[in-house]
Amino acid sequence: LAAVLLLGSPLLVAGCFFSGFLDASDQWIILQNPVAQNGLSGAALEQVLRPPLSGFAGHGVQYMPLTNLLNGMQLRIFGPHAWLFRLGNLAFHFGTAMLLYLALLALMPHAGRNVVGQMFSIVPANHATRPDIAAALGAACFFFHPANAASICLAAERKHVMAVFFSMLAAWILLAPTRNVERGFARPSRARYALACLAYLLALASKPAAVGWAPFFILMEWAWFRRGWPSALLRAAGFALPAALAAVVALAAGASLLQPLTGGSYLNWALTTFYQLGRYAHLALAPDATSHSYSYVVDPVSSLGDLHLLFAALMLAAPLGLAWWTSIEPRRLWVLVAGCVLALSPHPHVVTFVMQDRYLYLSLPLGAAVAA
Repeated sequence: LAAVLLLGSPLLVAGCFFSGFLDASDQWIILQNPVAQNGLSGAALEQVLRPPLSGFAGHGVQYMPLTNLLNGMQLRIFGPHAWLFRLGNLAFHFGTAMLLYLALLALMPHAGRNVVGQMFSIVPANHATRPDIAAALGAACFFFHPANAASICLAAERKHVMAVFFSMLAAWILLAPTRNVERGFARPSRARYALACLAYLLALASKPAAVGWAPFFILMEWAWFRRGWPSALLRAAGFALPAALAAVVALAAGASLLQPLTGGSYLNWALTTFYQLGRYAHLALAPDATSHSYSYVVDPVSSLGDLHLLFAALMLAAPLGLAWWTSIEPRRLWVLVAGCVLALSPHPHVVTFVMQDRYLYLSLPLGAAVAA
């Protein structure tokens, strides 16, 4: 699997690997980095590590200290070579895919019946799917998905690939003891739990959008690692509290970007968000030249009779229907699906009607797990 991913990785960056930095984001986040300009001085570290109240020059309005520190050190040591930043993005992306493979092996501890193959008489009735092959296919689906190109080719999007890498690392740490467990999920030890919380903190320090993974970790604690309410709540708080703090800091830093509710009401915002999730599902299931775009506007949906909602419902029902058809254990399925959806749900006062396909990167690992 590692050899296939490495040999095929140029497909993701072939169009721009040796081009320069692409747009204003590369300028703000990388070239004007305080550490790159002033080294590891006290003033530079303070500017990178101090939570901004209204953003700070050269770094937009996001609080991502780990990403800014890594970008600044790389730029200062190796120089302004955009291809090196893309190579670094590709390395994190490769690491996420391999961690996803290991997590999927743990998630599928015993062979499952190939119901679809049996219904079409493709395979014998006694045939069982090999978990390692299914896990490899899921990891490859994530690695080679066309929507990932935006997160790898744009050098400034290292924050995205780092956030997902450390989130996936936390998931694998929690799931690793589950491998070879015949039924249920083995509860991670306190040491593993602490390491998973640390990995998730690194994800939040890479990009605040990693808060979208907090519901997945909370659902894991509640639905998979059943241990009684007091213990489950305490462990879930280890992910919920840092995510809430990161969200507060991110919203304070980006206060100038907050917009009125889409369409003027919570109902319009909810309908538009549902339609937007359908667009993301379409991009995940059938990416093409018309849907694969860096940034475009989604018109607000204001009526329950809008046909856009029917489109979204069909797009969201397709993977759920297929998963139900293949007899996936419901408890495993709904946690993964809920994680996919919640990772993409926007805040009511953020620009919900602007859709960027690179946001799909946050939920593609969980979507690939459902596919596997």
